[in-house]
Amino acid sequence: ELLVATHRAARLARNAAEADRAADEARLVALRNELNPHMLFNTFNSLSSLVLAGRNGEARSMLERLAAYMRACLEDGDGALVTVADELELIEAYLAVEAVRFAQAPEVRIDCPDGLSDAGAPRLILQPLVENAMKYAVHPSSGAAVITISAAEEGDRLRLTVQDTGGGDRAAVDGGTGRGVKLVARRLRAMFGDAAEMRAGPFGDGFRVDLILPRVSPALEGAAALR
Repeated sequence: ELLVATHRAARLARNAAEADRAADEARLVALRNELNPHMLFNTFNSLSSLVLAGRNGEARSMLERLAAYMRACLEDGDGALVTVADELELIEAYLAVEAVRFAQAPEVRIDCPDGLSDAGAPRLILQPLVENAMKYAVHPSSGAAVITISAAEEGDRLRLTVQDTGGGDRAAVDGGTGRGVKLVARRLRAMFGDAAEMRAGPFGDGFRVDLILPRVSPALEGAAALR
């Protein structure tokens, strides 16, 4: 019995360490891919234009969004769960920053029932999926695509969905082989094991990714407690 407990403790420690490494990689990938010099140049150029036009309130709001997104990416404890509401707020901050790169901001629909807003989700789990939608659907269609981000119940589990209506070249992500989708799959395995799954593929005229997660509390600090 002691030996079994020892093996279990070692396995939990390995799982927790892997979850931390995956979360760290997600944070670094987000910073490298999104907060790159080109993106920052475009952002600050747009902010300068707003200030020169006397639209200081909009410029201040954009700076606050950029700061919120950067702070969330750099914040310690990325391996911890946050509420779905907090994760969607982070995505809104990311989209607000991305919007300055478009002459016409893409239409984004976010749907989260009140009963699911307090459910737990890994921090930054949606960002790579939304990034893919922006890159492969919105960019090729010049902002004409619609991105839908939603939360729903699936039995006794939580389903998070990122879906777009754009075309674009989906070869890089079709079937879940893109880097961002791979990273999300790796984090899910590290944090939840077989209790979570990801479904990715073409859907209608666009692409859809579903994350199916166990219903857990955001106060849970690591995947080890799920095992």
